[in-house]
Amino acid sequence: DEHQQPVVRKKHCAQLTQAGMLVGQQTFRDWMQSNNYSSGTDEQSVLDGLYKILGVTSRAQLADPDRQDARDKWDNLYKSFVGSFDF
Repeated sequence: DEHQQPVVRKKHCAQLTQAGMLVGQQTFRDWMQSNNYSSGTDEQSVLDGLYKILGVTSRAQLADPDRQDARDKWDNLYKSFVGSFDF
């Protein structure tokens, strides 16, 4: 920066990015409900279900270095979702 101070950048969190993108996709929301992970297919219902599964109160917590457990749970959920498609 202009004062010759190092710029500290946060480490990228793939799980945070994935969760943010997928909650906006109807296919993911339908999958969440069909697997009884959410009570509906609207974004809020899916978020509520996702928070319960991951044990968080916001997706931002996925980027917390102390929340590896939540990232692992997301990774398992994501693999199940992706694995539900026949390519």
